Amino acid sequence: TMTDQEIIDHHIGDKWVGDIAAKNAILFMWCTPANLLRSLAVMEGWGFEYKSHMVWVKDKAGMGFYSRQMHEPLLVGTKGEPLTPIWVPPSVIEAPRGKHSEKPDVFRETLEKMYPHWGEKDRAEMFARKRTTGWTCYGNEAEDN
Repeated sequence: TMTDQEIIDHHIGDKWVGDIAAKNAILFMWCTPANLLRSLAVMEGWGFEYKSHMVWVKDKAGMGFYSRQMHEPLLVGTKGEPLTPIWVPPSVIEAPRGKHSEKPDVFRETLEKMYPHWGEKDRAEMFARKRTTGWTCYGNEAEDN
């Protein structure tokens, strides 16, 4: 329900989202295919440069303007010179749909496998739907905001 500019300008407490990330950081950001360009602008507004993306292939079709969507991109952006992952996953991951806007746990598990040396203070999930062990979660639907 936020505008793109409100997302770019978003603060957690007194810290701007772009400042929450470390000097050398990596961002994994969900977007819908119809909002790809807008999502890239938010990424840039937070100080990250687009590098790549992964794709979640869903088990059933959802809504769509020109085709009923069965996939969702997970954009990858960097800031500074982040560490290289110790494991590189395939770019396509299949997982069933859950509740509206819920993302599959397999993606969090994938990121944890890529960066196992990171802990809860190193992993932040913005606009989280639920509290996840090993992650700092921010969102009005997450427990312990």
